[in-house]
Amino acid sequence: MRGKSTGIDLAKDLEQYFNIPFIYLTSNSDPKTLREAIDTNPSGFLTKPFNKDQLFAAIEIATKTHKLKTPQEKPILRSIYVNDGKEFVKILFDDILFLKSDNVYVELHLKNGNRTITRSTLSKIFNYLDNDFLQIHRSYIINVNQVNRVGTNKVIVGKTEIPVGNKYKTPMFENFKNNANVSD
Repeated sequence: MRGKSTGIDLAKDLEQYFNIPFIYLTSNSDPKTLREAIDTNPSGFLTKPFNKDQLFAAIEIATKTHKLKTPQEKPILRSIYVNDGKEFVKILFDDILFLKSDNVYVELHLKNGNRTITRSTLSKIFNYLDNDFLQIHRSYIINVNQVNRVGTNKVIVGKTEIPVGNKYKTPMFENFKNNANVSD
């Protein structure tokens, strides 16, 4: 960290203002630092050097235990941070039209016409979205508030036609039927 702020200071802010898990990645494991870190209720503490498997395990455990502590099914935050390869970008849920899986990447298509690409899986990102999002195909998640038309085999979001997978048809139609303003 730059300046006089420390990771402990950042962790205190995270605990006070946000309901998100965090893990310390540090080369400082002296008793004083460890006590200060423990007081911030971290989801993990890894000392350098650590390997990819240790980091992955710590993230998985932190995510799982955080979900167990959180009373809601999904987070109440109305935004998500994604790594676009250069930096973490905050994207408001209301700005998302749909998400498209492309192998090990996910494209987030936005209302302003832009898209952000992140290295992740559709299912991992889906865990952080709220109930306004619905998976309608193995490769697509839509923001139901952005849907213009619903057909038998497709959904129109913005100007994009998105296919509906067979196994997703019934849940999708139930969702739209339950939230419709008019009858069949």
